Amino acid sequence: MDSDGIVDAKAAILAVAERLARIGLLSIEACSASASGWAGRGRGRVRVTHAADGAIDFEENGRFEAEDGRAALAFRNLLRWTVERDRIVLAHRRHGPAAGTRLVELRPQRIGPAEAGLVGIEPHRCGADRYQATLKLAGDGFDMVWRVTGPRKDERLIHRYRLA
Repeated sequence: MDSDGIVDAKAAILAVAERLARIGLLSIEACSASASGWAGRGRGRVRVTHAADGAIDFEENGRFEAEDGRAALAFRNLLRWTVERDRIVLAHRRHGPAAGTRLVELRPQRIGPAEAGLVGIEPHRCGADRYQATLKLAGDGFDMVWRVTGPRKDERLIHRYRLA
């Protein structure tokens, strides 16, 4: 960030890109203020691979335990992070490599009085729901915070990615 509080885009992108390649652990915190009641905590591992086109693929596997005492759920997620000069694009690939869905385009932005990060330019829409993303550098990794709003949703999902 420069003296005017403007994020140095290149430095922010490079800092995230360097960490993406070394992530190995994931923890999830889900908080809900809606009737969905989707709240709880999860833990898992991340296997990182490098695609031929330069993208970084995450294969996430773990367990999620809901606060309401339901049985723990196994989860698996496939994500693709594409680092570009002035942004990082995140897509999910749950339905296979050819059926990826672009989730968010993250660009460097000031996110607090003394904090810089990457912020989703446009929210991802899934039906009537909106998913707004913010990525913050944190210690030995980064936090991806999703704010989900919609007719029946009011949730905050925090994915904490850390080095193995």
